[in-house]
Amino acid sequence: MKPILASLLLLPALTVGAAPAPTHPLTPQEAAAQAQRSYGGKVLDIRQSRNGGYRVKILKDGRVRVIEIGARARGRDD
Repeated sequence: MKPILASLLLLPALTVGAAPAPTHPLTPQEAAAQAQRSYGGKVLDIRQSRNGGYRVKILKDGRVRVIEIGARARGRDD
């Protein structure tokens, strides 16, 4: 019975390290830099979106693209 008790006492110590690291909120500058690294071009505008991320407008090859960066983001052409 002592080995069972010892393993029960160690169980909480093993799960403490499994917690995910806290994430910091994304800034508009970080969103713009991420969009520019991914797609290239010139950043025209940055707006906060409803999903908690940012909509970044980029001009590349004469086309304006709106890229969503952050929570549940998807890129799309405009």
